[in-house]
Amino acid sequence: MLSAMNRHRTAWPRVLTLPFIPGERASEKDPPRPLPSHPATLLMGDKFYLTPNVLEHLALKQPHVWLIAHNGPFTPWAVRPIERTLSLYHYLLQTVDTPDPTVRLLQYSLIAAPNPFGFGGPQVATDLVYEGRIQLLGYTLPQGTTYTAGDVVALSLYWQADEVIAEDALVAWFIAPADDSRPPVQGRDTPPYDGFAPLSTWAAGVPVWDQHALRLPADLPPGDYVIWVLWYRWQPDGPQRLLVTGTETREGSIGILPTRFTVQAP
Repeated sequence: MLSAMNRHRTAWPRVLTLPFIPGERASEKDPPRPLPSHPATLLMGDKFYLTPNVLEHLALKQPHVWLIAHNGPFTPWAVRPIERTLSLYHYLLQTVDTPDPTVRLLQYSLIAAPNPFGFGGPQVATDLVYEGRIQLLGYTLPQGTTYTAGDVVALSLYWQADEVIAEDALVAWFIAPADDSRPPVQGRDTPPYDGFAPLSTWAAGVPVWDQHALRLPADLPPGDYVIWVLWYRWQPDGPQRLLVTGTETREGSIGILPTRFTVQAP
């Protein structure tokens, strides 16, 4: 189920109920099928291609959408085709858990992410390497480098592992003032591709797109900001950060992206 703002009655959301997605498994008893490289393929199959048409229309008309999902990480057998597609082509802003574990609310910004199947790479290259084997080849800021407090900052990271890695890890990122004058704003900590491409599944030498987004606080002061990116693993004694090397780092574990962006006064 999707919820988007009704253009004609702005005080009320418009709720859209989607059909069962042919690419989904009805239960863990259904035999698993190979996943296609293109997740939108999982949305095809209903007579009128309703779901892909709805998602395409919303992306053209709406700034964001809420997805009401009944599967999640607690149902590892589930394919979750709509989540896979939205998390690859757009940006997950937040998740809201409810007392019922089969009801999850996910807010997506419908900013268009870089085409993962196109011939273009990231806008900006970096030399950051984590743990000596996880390269941040580059990144894209699809909305540019000028923002106002309250805007969504979307970030697409372009990773590549030099070898197969058995241990999973989480990506954390922050928006920090360039002059260190105040604490950074933290984004969501997630496995790559919102958990659909955990580190342990990466093939050596194959790039992986990883989308992130956060909404700037409404009271964020104007100024110049940078983005910090780090990886960490949970250990019995707490989180353990992966070491990073590159042109600009701090504390041995934080990679600093070379782009500065500006937050303007409203």
